[in-house]
Amino acid sequence: MSCLVTFTSAAFLPILPETSQIRPGLYGFELAYWLAKALYKRGLSPSYPGEQRTGWDLDLCSPEGYELALTCSCLANVGDGYVGKALNWEIRLRQPEQDDKFLKSVLELTLDALGEAGTTPLVAKPSQSGAAL
Repeated sequence: MSCLVTFTSAAFLPILPETSQIRPGLYGFELAYWLAKALYKRGLSPSYPGEQRTGWDLDLCSPEGYELALTCSCLANVGDGYVGKALNWEIRLRQPEQDDKFLKSVLELTLDALGEAGTTPLVAKPSQSGAAL
C-alpha cells in the first residue's frame, strides 16, 4: 500500500550546495530530517534520513512489526533550491503489508506536522500497489 503527499513550501530549501545533493536539482534531506524530528515528537521512532536515488528515506516500524518507508523529495531545476522561492515537495509513504492501519496513522501524524509548519498538503488516494504512485 502507498500514499503520496504533495505540498509547496520554502521551509525545506537545501542548506548545502548543489554539489552535495543526491543529484543536481533533487532535494529532500532538510524535509526528511525535519519530518523525522516531527514524527519523533509525536511518539514514533523513525530512522535518520538515508540517501536513495529518488530522495531521502525514513524507515519506521510499528509496535506490531509493520514496516513503513517515507521518501522525501523535491525534483526541481538545477539551482532552484537556492533562490528562496517555494518548491513543490513530495512525501511518499510505502508499506509492503496489506494492513493499512499503520500507514494511515503515520499519514495522519505527517499531515498534522506539515499543517503546523504552515503548509497545505494534498494527499493522493492510497493505492494497494506501491507502483501505482
